[in-house]
Amino acid sequence: MLEESSLELGLSLKDLFDRLSKEVAEGFLRGEYSWSFSDNAMNFIFGSWSRQAAVIDLPDLTHGIFLAFDAGETSANPEAETTALLKTQLDNGDA
Repeated sequence: MLEESSLELGLSLKDLFDRLSKEVAEGFLRGEYSWSFSDNAMNFIFGSWSRQAAVIDLPDLTHGIFLAFDAGETSANPEAETTALLKTQLDNGDA
């Protein structure tokens, strides 16, 4: 599914994963997406990558954003935990 989308957009799969992940992260931080929606979206992106793992490495930006939401899954305050981690991820110039 994502392979077809990357071809249609003229992007590598790595670039597509990063663009989707960045949109999820920034949309969550802007308050446009709920934490639950964003976490589910990142789990979908990660699952899509895992089916391609033999072919491509997980991009650093996508991995960092996934880990931010993953950490929120076990936090008493997932929104705050994820927000702090995402701000660090995006502020470090990884975006």
